[in-house]
Amino acid sequence: YTGKNKFKIGRSVKPLIEGLFTMGSVGSLAQTFESDIDYWVCINENLIDSYGFERLRKKLELLETMAWNQFKTRVTFFIVDILKAKNNDFGDSTQESSGSAQSRLLKEEFYRTMIHVAGKLPLWAVLPTTISLNYYNMILDRVGRFAKSHRYMDLGDIHAIPVNEYFGASIWQMFKWLKSPFKSVIKMALLEKYIHAYGKESLLCNQYKNEWMNSGTHLKLAQNDSYIILLKHLIDYYHENNDTQSVNLLLTCFFLKLEISKQGEINNTIFGLRKILLEKCLATWGWDEKRLFEIGKYREWPYASIQRLSSTIEQYMQTKFNGVKEQFENQSRGGLMISNEDRKVLERKVDIVFLEKPYKIKKILLVSRGDRLFARLHLKHIPKSGTPGLWELFHKDLKIRQDDSLAKANSIEEIGAWLINNHLYSSNSIVNLIPNPTVVTHEDIEKLFKAMYDFFNPHIKKQVHFNELRRGKPKIASLFISINFYAAKQQTSITDYCALYINSWGEMYFRSSWPNKTFSTMETAKKHILKTLGLKKFPIKTVFYFAKGMARQ
Repeated sequence: YTGKNKFKIGRSVKPLIEGLFTMGSVGSLAQTFESDIDYWVCINENLIDSYGFERLRKKLELLETMAWNQFKTRVTFFIVDILKAKNNDFGDSTQESSGSAQSRLLKEEFYRTMIHVAGKLPLWAVLPTTISLNYYNMILDRVGRFAKSHRYMDLGDIHAIPVNEYFGASIWQMFKWLKSPFKSVIKMALLEKYIHAYGKESLLCNQYKNEWMNSGTHLKLAQNDSYIILLKHLIDYYHENNDTQSVNLLLTCFFLKLEISKQGEINNTIFGLRKILLEKCLATWGWDEKRLFEIGKYREWPYASIQRLSSTIEQYMQTKFNGVKEQFENQSRGGLMISNEDRKVLERKVDIVFLEKPYKIKKILLVSRGDRLFARLHLKHIPKSGTPGLWELFHKDLKIRQDDSLAKANSIEEIGAWLINNHLYSSNSIVNLIPNPTVVTHEDIEKLFKAMYDFFNPHIKKQVHFNELRRGKPKIASLFISINFYAAKQQTSITDYCALYINSWGEMYFRSSWPNKTFSTMETAKKHILKTLGLKKFPIKTVFYFAKGMARQ
């Protein structure tokens, strides 16, 4: 992989990395070509200085970059201090780490899905649950006496998760849902199950350990797949509660995550393991291959179907989240486990997407990339008495001969902002204009949208760092101002403007003035824009777009 022919291979007597594990969907039926690979790199921070730690971190970053550049595989290495993990301390929440939001739940998931790659084993993994519950510390003490030769590390035992941790975990899943909707539905369902099963049954990681420790002389494949066991327990729980809606959505999301659209994707796997597991799942849960393949082609579904599925998932997640939030805001239960700082940041992250505010460009949440859905976008002017009228964007779906209305706005700039902010527009997009009595032409719109896309796209692609969200208020980061777009010709006065901007939290807004008020000069218009936006001066990243240029005075 590295291109080097000779390696000096040696074994360290005292390796810095004490254990290496994958966690998550890797090695299960749920793993796909697009699955991320998350590694836990377990170390003892007391044995490494800050310089050495920084070099290790840099080395892992280089490996992550190589994995993506050479194999298009997204790999993330989490450096985990063994002592901190034992005490359920996983730091603050970041873009990839849930931090204080769900510390014990993170450990439970790790134990349930881990694959040992190299180094020592967690002591938890080799002790039967009943023995672990009563004698974990005693056995650990005796193992520790053979420090130079023993094969075990102490990441801590786990038998219960305080109920007050679940609220932080639900916020985290609302945040992660924006990236992985199908997986987050399953994890939110697990949170609900854990809340209602608290004190009544053991954690899933311990039930899972019991099953594979007691599998007998024959390896039972489906009994040892972490995702199948997770789904089985969830489906049993919702069946017991007569919640068929949750059962159907969980199964749909599970098979959507697999994204199997044809027979070859079942057959062409090592040892035929995927086929064995999948056939067992279909038989157990009453699905057939036709339905599986139809679900697997969801990226090809018409917009109406994608929108309906997206709306169902959004409603489900909101309902579950609100239920958990209400439960914990009414009852202190000894205080929430999530830190105030992490709670504030994660709730802001969720609000950025869901909370509607004046002049904010609304986000729509689609489970498939939007720009793939719309090959035929059309813009239509709707006359409205006493106003310049409205503009409507719709999509012609030739397959089902249907027109889908997507958005309505008072200005074309707002329509463009909505498209760009929701990733429904790309450099290859074509927006057709239905003939109308206004002075706006198809070429005008084409140039405007391209200019807006080129300006905003680099900023939209940037991840908003959690440190930015920890600040009090967002600042305007990029400001695009369209001038005289609806004017019939070049002129010295300003008849209309539309200011569109993205702030440092990644929210997009618009403010416009047209055509009731006319500004005699550009300077007058600028002062009005600054006042409207509450600014003293324009941000560094500000651009003025003149559709027809400005006439000389």
